[in-house]
Amino acid sequence: MPKIIQPSSPVVNVVAGQTATLDLNPGPRYHAVQLVATCRKTGTTPQPALSDVLGLINVKVNTVSRRQHLASELDGIQTRWGSDLAVAKYDQIGNDLISTVADSGSGSTATRTTTFVFTVWFAEPFRDQYAARDAYAWPTLWKSGRRISLQMEIGVPNNAGIDNIVIRANEVLDYNLGPVDSKGNDIMPITHWFRQPETYGGTAVTIRKWPFNGIIYQMSILNNSPDFVDTLEIKGDGVTKFKAQKRAIDTLSTGYNFNPSGVGASQFDLAFDFTDNPQDGLDMTAFNALEANLTLDAATASNKTLIFLTQVYQDALA
Repeated sequence: MPKIIQPSSPVVNVVAGQTATLDLNPGPRYHAVQLVATCRKTGTTPQPALSDVLGLINVKVNTVSRRQHLASELDGIQTRWGSDLAVAKYDQIGNDLISTVADSGSGSTATRTTTFVFTVWFAEPFRDQYAARDAYAWPTLWKSGRRISLQMEIGVPNNAGIDNIVIRANEVLDYNLGPVDSKGNDIMPITHWFRQPETYGGTAVTIRKWPFNGIIYQMSILNNSPDFVDTLEIKGDGVTKFKAQKRAIDTLSTGYNFNPSGVGASQFDLAFDFTDNPQDGLDMTAFNALEANLTLDAATASNKTLIFLTQVYQDALA
């Protein structure tokens, strides 16, 4: 079945400091949503960042949150997966991605219009096999007649020097129906993203409580300079399942075709399915207790909060 690429529903309430919403039409199976976000920045060096136009993205299935991440956080992860998955930035281009908008201003300040094209992937185009790339798309209709709703909440930043924010969306879809299990029950096995802030005091950090229960494909930890994560250990019921230094993991993942230019000191990426075999995911349902032990290089940053972004495969209808 050919994929359809088209403008999506309108993004409403695009107001600085508020939350915009995009309601996707029920019926299709969604592979990706592109957010085309434009702003003007005024300053001595008017180079806006993705975080100036897109903030926290929260994707809901039937009003229940299934993905939470800052746009900039997800961009860091997707860039590590592949350079071709990184956000595209177009300076001096309008929201139609055609019109040229010249810089303006005088003296030491200038005003520049910039448009970003940021893709939220439901399907996973970085997978090596077609079946795996296609399998993670999000259905909204089943043969039984079940329909679900999909809504994307988009935080609109209110940053100094930024104005005229405009956001629209494109969508990539087909009309394949949702899957069923061996008993004929409707299921929606998708990859969730859980955003989990954790405060700390010293260089040794232990986390035992998690807001999810499923198969972990990836755990990314975002930290603040100079409190970089040096070592991560994962235990299931007290038995070590993984333990290594960041540099070793970065080298290993790069050897499995992760993008080397996506490595950053403040981002620790542990992909359990780094071999591109989804069956390599860590099934936390097999344990009574899952524990993460971190060793930080320092504990001197003024912001002592780690952000855990965990990609979890589970049934959204369960």
